Amino acid sequence: MATVELTKLKIQPGIGVHMEVEDRPEARLSSKLIGLVAPRSVLVQTPVVDGRQVLFRKDQPLIVRFFANKVACGFRTKVMHLCSTPYHYIHLAYPGRVEIGEVRNAARAQANLPITVINRTRSTVDNVHGAIVDISTTGAKIETLQPVAELGDELLITAKVIVGHITRIINIEAFARTTIDRFDMANSVAAYGIQFKYLSDMDFLALHAFVNNQLVRSSDL
Repeated sequence: MATVELTKLKIQPGIGVHMEVEDRPEARLSSKLIGLVAPRSVLVQTPVVDGRQVLFRKDQPLIVRFFANKVACGFRTKVMHLCSTPYHYIHLAYPGRVEIGEVRNAARAQANLPITVINRTRSTVDNVHGAIVDISTTGAKIETLQPVAELGDELLITAKVIVGHITRIINIEAFARTTIDRFDMANSVAAYGIQFKYLSDMDFLALHAFVNNQLVRSSDL
């Protein structure tokens, strides 16, 4: 499962979080984020059940789960300090990394996303325009206006993804794994199945949100 640094998620105070006691996974407690004191602690409101604050003990292990940019996230932590003034809240140990939930490999979203492709293996090949026609968080099918790769070539793919009011230019390092002789776009002359090699943390989050958004849109049709 992919991981990122907590600060890279740019989560805001007030978002809802769920806290699980490690030895009681069925007990999921609702809370809210107060803020981050990187790299020392995560501050959350003390959960309330039936009008009473839930009791925790120092060093009690917990799992914290939340959504950021429509992506499920989680990390393991422990109770560092319990506070009751001026209100009840908890200092949790700051996580080294946060796990990011992935769309299963089989879940491929239909897309028509314009791209530019650079062949990093063969410098004599010109940059080529094309489109991603279906995509997951681990790979995609791309179609191009002219041939751009042989099997195994390393590619750099640049695309602009838009999710809601957020627009981001992402760069994907990938390998050409298959050639495809069936085209979805009328002006395509080549098609490839590609496997993603590397994306930055922020580009991965943007791609993940885009794939989820496309899957939701297709399920509504």
